[in-house]
Amino acid sequence: TVPSGKGGKYVIYTGGTITGTNVSQLEFTQLSIFVNGSVDLAGRAYWDFRDNEALTASPYRNTVLDLSAGDYVQVYFRAGTADSSSPNVLHGSGSRRDTFFGAYRIGT
Repeated sequence: TVPSGKGGKYVIYTGGTITGTNVSQLEFTQLSIFVNGSVDLAGRAYWDFRDNEALTASPYRNTVLDLSAGDYVQVYFRAGTADSSSPNVLHGSGSRRDTFFGAYRIGT
């Protein structure tokens, strides 16, 4: 959430690793950045593997957004598999980070 008095342009960056539960079953991945509950189309990454299914994908996205005080940002991952199994969003362990999200204000 953008703090009071801190509106302006923000760099938003995010990514993650999604894996299918079986070898080469991942058909697509989608990462979307939402602002105030609505998708920002510039903040969407969609990868389609239906012609050559994958085991793992790491969608990522960065964008610059004009945000006002009180605006909030959310990130959602979505994926589909050829065998209808549930894909996994990896979170890492120890010093390994498979998902990340951050933002910083640019300018004054």
